[in-house]
Amino acid sequence: MAKAIDPLDALPTGLKLFIKNLHSLSPEKLDDTNFPSWIATTSANLSAHRLLGYVDGTITAPPKTLDVAGSTDINPEFEVWPVINAQLCACLLAIISPSVQNHLHGLDTAAAIWEHLQLRYNSLSRTHIFQLKEQLHNVQKGPDSMQKYLDSVVKIVAALDRAKAAVPEHDVILGVLRGLLAEYASIKQNIRTNMENVTFAQVSSWLLAEELNLQMEQKLQPSDSPATTDPHTALYAQSGGRGRGQFSGPPSPSPQAFYASQSTGSNGNWFLDTGANTHVTPDLSRLYSYRPYSGTDSVTSAGGHPLPIAHVGSDPGQQNPHGEIQRPL
Repeated sequence: MAKAIDPLDALPTGLKLFIKNLHSLSPEKLDDTNFPSWIATTSANLSAHRLLGYVDGTITAPPKTLDVAGSTDINPEFEVWPVINAQLCACLLAIISPSVQNHLHGLDTAAAIWEHLQLRYNSLSRTHIFQLKEQLHNVQKGPDSMQKYLDSVVKIVAALDRAKAAVPEHDVILGVLRGLLAEYASIKQNIRTNMENVTFAQVSSWLLAEELNLQMEQKLQPSDSPATTDPHTALYAQSGGRGRGQFSGPPSPSPQAFYASQSTGSNGNWFLDTGANTHVTPDLSRLYSYRPYSGTDSVTSAGGHPLPIAHVGSDPGQQNPHGEIQRPL
């Protein structure tokens, strides 16, 4: 009596290997967010093991019987077919999340499961692609670092690639530029001018460098810390109040003197600023002539704080041809 053949012994070698390595080949289970990447990975694995035809319908079930020499015999391939199909169904379900399995009840072939997934997620994929393109169009840097902003763009572009909806590189660059703040206006214009000759990698490098430049410029800007009113660091000021009559000279702009550094000792030097319209000194002996000042003008320090004026006068080189004081000090 002939020994019965076990259908499991007749399984394709590729199927045995696929079953053995299933979870290492497909570590990510299918859910409603990852169909493009899941289908790409699973298709590649099935194709590598010569099994894709069983699930995409190109390999169909063999006939149940064969006509051999005028007699009808059971087809041995047909006996193996249900086992192959059941094994493939089990493999597919093992790499599909339970929430998705709920939509597969009643599907008893691997080909039916595969087709249902394609129909279900192709429509969802179109919606997902539209959402991703909207995100790329509306992406904004905001307060994020440049690196974090660029990473968010790369993530969107990678998702579009997985969904078979790759975006041209120049469109990605335009999306990045559109989301930058106004302080990047100069470099944005330069990049747009040379759009045909730049890559996303180059633009990313330039923007990261520009971010560092802007940060350095902000650090170099003068602070708004309050200026001291110590007489050694601002003006010579007498104690006690004085009357506030009108200054007899012609009206002039409020003096601007930007000297506000701290000093612990007396210093008789003049303190100048290239943008100042007056000179300031704490030492009356440095003046050629001077008199008490009772006007309403004051000196504005670098921090924006008004400082009182005690005297006005001129140094030996400031007197004009008419003998008048040139500018109040």
